Amino acid sequence: MKRLLPAAAAGLLALGCLSPPPGPDGLVDPDPYETQNRLFFAFNDGLDRIAFEPLGRLWRFVTPRFVRTGLDNAFLNLRFPVRAVSCLGQARLGCAGNETLRFAVNSTLGVAGLWDASTRLFELPFYDEDTGQMLAAWGVPSGPFWMIPLLGPSNPRDTVGYVLDGFLNLTPSYAAPVAWVNGRAIAVPTVDRAREASLDYYLFVRDAYLQRREMQIEERGPTRRLRGAEPDGEAPPADDFYELEEYETGAAEPAGE
Repeated sequence: MKRLLPAAAAGLLALGCLSPPPGPDGLVDPDPYETQNRLFFAFNDGLDRIAFEPLGRLWRFVTPRFVRTGLDNAFLNLRFPVRAVSCLGQARLGCAGNETLRFAVNSTLGVAGLWDASTRLFELPFYDEDTGQMLAAWGVPSGPFWMIPLLGPSNPRDTVGYVLDGFLNLTPSYAAPVAWVNGRAIAVPTVDRAREASLDYYLFVRDAYLQRREMQIEERGPTRRLRGAEPDGEAPPADDFYELEEYETGAAEPAGE
């Protein structure tokens, strides 16, 4: 951790230099490295089609839905420190306390997080927070959009946040491949529909990422985990393969958060 902090600080300082200057029209190009990004995107998409997507489809075939949902809930529960630290970093004490309570309930009544007892029994709100959002609240600029090989869409601020999230995540390293395969399996119908509906899949992924991150940063209320109504009976995953089946943003945030 001592080695991580100087590297993270250096990364944060570099963000201002990486942010592109405004163009002649006064607008900032959100994707100044589009040519390189498209190359990395083509690599990621090709690898997904020939390896990761078939693996996800196989996992869907051999596992029943309740197994995938249970694993998804458990891995979401293990990301509790990411959400709690982000809330604390934004001085949202009520949010951090709520996430701590969710973790305690789901880890006990929810049988190690396999069942989302905090939502099903007590309707405790879920705060979809990460350290990238915390850095945004601190005023750290996002920097330009970029596509990372194997990892996908990001920006300098979220890349630093991704590294910090990795240290906070309680998921053991030996279980990480299971979390990834399970998440890719859940995402199969969502990715299929996105590929079919988009004329330019790169632009679809880029714009969806930018809009989603903007929404997460501006949103200050809870996100409730509700049962969706997908045609195939399985809701699409959200960030980091969470099965957030439907978004419902709170109208106001409780005091102290």
